[in-house]
Amino acid sequence: MPAARSFSHRWLLLLVLLSLLTLTTPVYAATFTVNSTGDASDASAGNGVCLTSGGVCTLRAAIEEANGLAGDDIINFSGVTLVNIGTELAITSNITINGTSVTVDNTGTGRVFLMTNATVFINGMRITGGDSAGNGGGGIRISGGSLTLQSGAVVTGNTAGGGGGGGVYALSSAQVTITGSGTQISGNTDAGNGAGLNLQGGSDAFLLNGAVISGNNGPNSGGGVAVAGTGSTFTVDNATVSGNTAEFSAGISGFSGGSVTLQNGAVISGNNATVGSGGGVTMSGGGSLTVSDTRFESNTAAADGDAIRYSSAANASITRSCFTNNGDTAISNINTAIIVAPGAGNIADANWWGTSWGPRIAGVTGSRYSNGDSITGNGTNGGSNRVDVGWISGGDEDQIPPTGAWLTSPPTINGVTCQVCSAASSLGHGRTCS
Repeated sequence: MPAARSFSHRWLLLLVLLSLLTLTTPVYAATFTVNSTGDASDASAGNGVCLTSGGVCTLRAAIEEANGLAGDDIINFSGVTLVNIGTELAITSNITINGTSVTVDNTGTGRVFLMTNATVFINGMRITGGDSAGNGGGGIRISGGSLTLQSGAVVTGNTAGGGGGGGVYALSSAQVTITGSGTQISGNTDAGNGAGLNLQGGSDAFLLNGAVISGNNGPNSGGGVAVAGTGSTFTVDNATVSGNTAEFSAGISGFSGGSVTLQNGAVISGNNATVGSGGGVTMSGGGSLTVSDTRFESNTAAADGDAIRYSSAANASITRSCFTNNGDTAISNINTAIIVAPGAGNIADANWWGTSWGPRIAGVTGSRYSNGDSITGNGTNGGSNRVDVGWISGGDEDQIPPTGAWLTSPPTINGVTCQVCSAASSLGHGRTCS
């Protein structure tokens, strides 16, 4: 009998718990459908109904409703392809915006989106016309939380008025993901750092799966991306940073402890530093640079470091990557030795330089050195900061280059073969590539 009572009591307890669960109403995501091109506010924010005083649902009203409700909400569009707003749209709640074929335009009167400690997904929307007038983030400013741009979302034609991050500005440990073919941050301008994307305060950004940061223009540095401050990171994985311009550090600029990782078929191409150094990637003031399986093509700089320029980097690793058709100085390091060798533990390991004998070493002549993309270092070739081709561990520049697949034939990176180069080039650095 005691055993039976114990069994009965357990079942009774289970039934009580189940009854309590059925009395608890779960919080489901609300879905709002924007059916107006207007910009009016919601008549009663937080009541669960997207409705302005005019009886329609605008994008602003839908966001206000979502901000006022618990749970993760969804915003769809019906019959709306263009929304012109007069002031920024503030998001403080978790929202997914399904905006395929929809353009949101602030027409230069202010920022487009301000996101604070929210998880936001934007699918397929075009965000343009933002101008934050000296405060970072013309298109989007995100503080804390996370933002995912996907399914062909585009941030273009925005400026921060010199505040940095004309396209997107992230701070306070925010996380930004730009992913998928057709998704891009492009054609933004700003006089501050990072005309396309600016990362501050321990924020992280990931450019993935065919997404692009391209055609952004900043007269300062980091035309495409600026990664600033200890803990801030930028990763490019099977995606492209191309065609960005700036006076200095045109493609990607990492400084003050910011770190950059390029991997898995990343492409850094056609970026142009018009006044100074650093066409593709520039690292300064600490931080780390980690490069593998990446293609550097046709990057240029008015000074040095057409593909990569770094100084005072805490760590630099450049492996299994392709350098073709960049300017005369593909890699420049102004502080420490540059070592290019097929062995482990070197800064630049097993790279393809577009010529059968690897990079040309600045200041060294002779038939053993190609006229391909060159590398330079601070100090003399024999000094502590020497440029060391390092064909044999610890060797100097006068050694005979080795043969082997990593030098005599272009590698295939992410399914694409690096360019094959000839001995002549109108660009003045040794060859043409196709």
